[in-house]
Amino acid sequence: MSTTVRLFANDNRISTGVKYSSGKVYQVYPSKMTFPSEHLWQASWESAVQPQMSLRWGKYDKGRLMVNGERVSTGVVTADDHVFQVYPTKHMFDSVDAWRDHWVNKMKPALTIRDEASFAPALAANLATIEATTFTSLDDKLAAIRKAKRDARKMSTDSSPAPAPAPAPAPAPAPAKKVKATKKAKLSDWDVFPRNSFKTTLPAGDYYIGDLCYVLGDNIYHNIFGGTGYSSGLYKEKNTERIFAVASTAYGDGEYPGSDGNKFAVDAGIIGICSQDLMAKDDGGGHMYSFNYPVEIKFSGGRFFFDSRHKYLVVDTTGDDDAY
Repeated sequence: MSTTVRLFANDNRISTGVKYSSGKVYQVYPSKMTFPSEHLWQASWESAVQPQMSLRWGKYDKGRLMVNGERVSTGVVTADDHVFQVYPTKHMFDSVDAWRDHWVNKMKPALTIRDEASFAPALAANLATIEATTFTSLDDKLAAIRKAKRDARKMSTDSSPAPAPAPAPAPAPAPAKKVKATKKAKLSDWDVFPRNSFKTTLPAGDYYIGDLCYVLGDNIYHNIFGGTGYSSGLYKEKNTERIFAVASTAYGDGEYPGSDGNKFAVDAGIIGICSQDLMAKDDGGGHMYSFNYPVEIKFSGGRFFFDSRHKYLVVDTTGDDDAY
């Protein structure tokens, strides 16, 4: 007997596991390992989600307290080594350490574990609607199921969940079509360069940038990307121009800002770039970009850089504004 469990930092999923009747948890995302209990699984993530704290000092012993690259407080050290906080509220702390500790505790995200039961009712209602709908392809149906799962997880974080959607009217049956069997993609037909951090140049063209789970068909996503264990790196199909590059984000799923003002939704813990001819669907998440000149890409430490002469984009998943 087992059930899927997810670990959230506030409302952002950071890990997924399978809990067995023995109490053990087998973590399947972002890496595979086993924990004796839910408590130890959660404890293993405590340090990983600790806010990154730094102090920037200016003139007259005035300091800015930064958490994950963003200013959260400003204070002045007094003659007796106390700290008088002037922003966001006025408060006296006994020392610099007391000031820092106060904000570490305040900014530390709350870890919660949620199991399938927390979103199963909402998911069941959406799946019932999907089953009553006629789809022209299996990919469309799978995309709808994945979206239903994301919506159900999002609904479970709302204190007042929205009512289940009314069943859609059954559409008129589509005429039967002969579906040509899709040839299974083979990893041997691709050159793969696995790297956690890398820099390379892609030819000019139209590209999708974002979480590749939203656009790659299951054939490429699972047989090529999945054929390497979903490893970060560069993937180039032999004898064609089809190419994609991918790497993990710093903090898993969520929504991350781009330097051009666009938002990038992530549901598989990755961000990448792929040529338009690899797109089998478009479930949103990322954005299309047209590059008239070769584009230099650099993926490193949760930061994604794209530079093509007059076009420059950074997607930073670390929360550090200095990336821009």
